This record gives sequence, structure tokens and C-alpha cells, in this order.
Amino acid sequence: MRCWRSIGIAALAAALCGAPAMAQRRGFRPMRPRPFHAENHRPLGSGLDRLSRLPPKQQEKVLRKDPAFQRLSPAQQQQILHRLQWFQSLPPQRQQQVLRRLHDLGELTPEQRKGLENLFQDWRKLPVADRQTVRRAYANLRRLPPDQQQERMNDPNFQQRFTPAQLDVLRRALALQLPNDLVGAKPN
Repeated sequence: MRCWRSIGIAALAAALCGAPAMAQRRGFRPMRPRPFHAENHRPLGSGLDRLSRLPPKQQEKVLRKDPAFQRLSPAQQQQILHRLQWFQSLPPQRQQQVLRRLHDLGELTPEQRKGLENLFQDWRKLPVADRQTVRRAYANLRRLPPDQQQERMNDPNFQQRFTPAQLDVLRRALALQLPNDLVGAKPN
């Protein structure tokens, strides 16, 4: 069930790279991600991938029989069922993007993952307009080599365009050095 909890982080990674705000439009609210525990490690998205291969009517039945699902509170179960419906409503190409992002999240180091979880919490606190501003700036900065990213971030003219909270999110997002595939950035 870790994959469902990680969809929220995938949404942040998608938001930073400028993917459509599908989550916003559908009222999708991600759950707080659980910390990574190597002993419980299943590839992220593996359960969702298995479910997505079943006919939609069977998916919920199979999910309800999953012991990990059964251990969740009724509220958490309902949230996961809503996420399954959200996922089912996506076009096949977008479903594959979600599954790829979940897989890529599973490849992060524990430090990157923890940093992304913390960043996600602060990201959600930003007003929607600020998120869009940060998303555009992040995409532009990702196109630059790391030394030029720092130079741009330290430029007073650049800094004047952002609030301290926006600059903090940008700095922390860049410091994570997320893989290009995860954030949808084109390689330098």
C-alpha cells in the first residue's frame, strides 16, 4: 500500500516539472507518505501496476482482499479507493506516467526521499499561484548546469521576483538533485 501513499510525492514531482494539475482539478488530496523501510520494500507502484492490469470491476475486489489494505483504518481505505478511481479515470498514457514516476520514486536514496517528503509539506502550504511561479522557475533552473543554477539563485534581480518561502522551496528542490526522469526535465 506504500505506492498509494507515495502518489502524493509523485504529484509534487509532477507539479515541479509542469505536468497538468490533474490532482487539483479532481479534488485529489495526497496522503502523507510513510517513511521508507527497507525491510518492507516493495517496488513503488507494483501493487497499482498489478491492479491496473485487471478489469476495473475486479480491481476494487482484489484491493479489498489485500491484507495491507485491510489493516488500514476505514478512512484510509476510503481514501485509497478514491485514488484508485482517480487512477482509473486517467487515460492509459497518463496511467503509465504515474506508474513510471512511482517506480522512479522508489529508486531515490532514503535522504532524497525524506527531503522530498519534507519539501512536499512546504509545497502544499504555498498558494496555488505561488506553486505555478515556483514550478516555472524550477523548470528553467533545471535546464542550467548546477554552477549556473547557483549563480542565478544568488542573483539579487532573480531573488526579488520571489518570496522567501518560494526561494526556500526552489533551493531545496534543486538541492535534492532529483533524476531528470522523475521531474520530467530534459537532460542538460
